[in-house]
Amino acid sequence: SRCFWDGCGGDAGWHGCPAGSSSHETRNCHAGIIPLPTKEEYCCWNGCGDGVEHGDTQSRVRYQRDLVRYDEQCVSETQQRACDKGGFTAWVGAGNYQFDSCMVAPPSDCPDAHSGEQGNARVRYERAAVPYSSICVAELQTLTCVDGEYVGNWNGSFAFGNCTVLDPPPPPPY
Repeated sequence: SRCFWDGCGGDAGWHGCPAGSSSHETRNCHAGIIPLPTKEEYCCWNGCGDGVEHGDTQSRVRYQRDLVRYDEQCVSETQQRACDKGGFTAWVGAGNYQFDSCMVAPPSDCPDAHSGEQGNARVRYERAAVPYSSICVAELQTLTCVDGEYVGNWNGSFAFGNCTVLDPPPPPPY
């Protein structure tokens, strides 16, 4: 048979409970015998407030850093603490991270970047000079901006900064 009493009350029946606890009338019978409770079984420990009872655990997420570069990720861990005899234990996590939020910073613009473009642009020509009846062939080249710095080489293959259309040849003599 099973018998069970439960209740936290005053100090009725047990006067050896430590400070921060009261007597607890919880006992289970085994094979029809109700064992005498130990102090831990009999004493009902006070909670930690706001509905948190003795033995309850709480979890929170904390971050390694509060701000990371645009090309990094926020690193987090879950920490836990317990309500123990009327007070909370320390928060415990693998890395003991301390920040409650983390933000990824946007990349920085490069100098002379225009209207949100990342990088600088230039025009280069295939030849420095072309015959009178030809046109100068141009290409737009760009340089990539990464977090406030220009990186790499100009794209494209044309090398001349200017192109001149040559004068027409003189007319043949008469």
